[in-house]
Amino acid sequence: MQSYFLGLFTLISLLGYGQAKDFEEMVGYNTLPKADSLKIRILDNRVDKKNLGIVQVGVNNRRAPVLNHAPLEDILRNLIGATLQNELTDKSILVNLRVLNFAETTKALKELGFFRLRAELYLVNGNYYSELSTIDTLVTVQAMDVTNKMIKEGITAFEEWIKNGIRRLPDTTRKFTLNMVTQRDKLEKKEMALYLGKPLVNGIYKNYKELVNVEPSITNAEIIPNESSEQIRAMLPGNKQPKKLTNKDGYALVKNDKLYILTPEGISEAFPHNGFIHFKALYNRDAAYDVGGATSMMMFGLVGGLIYYSAASPQAMRPITYRVDHLTGAWLPVADR
Repeated sequence: MQSYFLGLFTLISLLGYGQAKDFEEMVGYNTLPKADSLKIRILDNRVDKKNLGIVQVGVNNRRAPVLNHAPLEDILRNLIGATLQNELTDKSILVNLRVLNFAETTKALKELGFFRLRAELYLVNGNYYSELSTIDTLVTVQAMDVTNKMIKEGITAFEEWIKNGIRRLPDTTRKFTLNMVTQRDKLEKKEMALYLGKPLVNGIYKNYKELVNVEPSITNAEIIPNESSEQIRAMLPGNKQPKKLTNKDGYALVKNDKLYILTPEGISEAFPHNGFIHFKALYNRDAAYDVGGATSMMMFGLVGGLIYYSAASPQAMRPITYRVDHLTGAWLPVADR
């Protein structure tokens, strides 16, 4: 345990971070009334359970990681329990939390906060669960001091989603076991041609939907290799000169039956791991802000990137591993840090 905290302190120092912030203290966890865990059950099914968020502190806006010591399930249940338990007189619910993280940054003298949330809400029926609602959203706030507003609005969005969900009639056409709930991503990928093993088609995929369906919209482009594996040019339809392929030209490229993700720097060969598509690329903060065209899928990956990298830090120039979100195509940083 001592070596863990020593390693964490060293990491924070190397990245130029401020002192770590305590999430329990930020939300007043120790003063919250305890909610009934039989009425409200939360599964922390996030891929990254170590990194909750990043905030800016002090006049120099030093980046400080936010850590939680109590289980996140307990913190969230007590945060929302006071207002929800009265509406759950004869019901019990299960929340499958798949993504929850947040980050703040400064761009053009503005403090921006992002609160990322993905979850499913179920009604408990004995050993089975009926779906009530799902949420997949990014709450964006702007303020002079954005930290408290970001946390408050993010938790409020979470609470309001549950409050509205429990008033709905459950979907009784599908019954989920607990194992099915915890492996929801596998059920989702069974409806996607890419993850079912449909053979790749050579061409340029303009967006993630084309890639999921394995239906490239550009199949007649002349691909011109370069000595650098990250630099590939193509003669695109309507162009008179070949151009370097980047994420502004599309989402992905398949060449000689190999899949490449288009990045701001060029291309990156994709590789499978644990049933997901992975690749390596630099974290590009400015590209993440570009929510138009081919880079719109990066917006949901923005929060994860901001947690680990600062544009002013040398770490920002080091390639990191991303996982492609199978639902949105977002780039989710998953490399060890």
